[in-house]
Amino acid sequence: LPEASTSVRLQAGLILRNVKELWVTLLIVATVNLIRRNAPDTSKQWRTSSQEWYRTIVHDLELDECWKVKPLMNGQQLIKELGLEKGPQVGLYNQQQLYWMLQYPHGSLQ
Repeated sequence: LPEASTSVRLQAGLILRNVKELWVTLLIVATVNLIRRNAPDTSKQWRTSSQEWYRTIVHDLELDECWKVKPLMNGQQLIKELGLEKGPQVGLYNQQQLYWMLQYPHGSLQ
């Protein structure tokens, strides 16, 4: 992915990890809200935009169910491989690992 796409993928992935399965419902609610707040003749435009967002999230960005993704390395593995001591530092490495995984969904330990 180009650099801009990895940034968008990370931001969208972080949002989806927070709202989990509710993301589709939230997309529908946002669409309905936009339709209600704008001119009636724009409803088709908002529905189409909503469908495009759904397609982008599911197919292009491959983010559907990203909240279920487990880190490539668990805390114990991080401690062993990086020579870390137990503590908050392990959590920071875990968080960075998840950020990387959201940006590069086909990445591996290699």
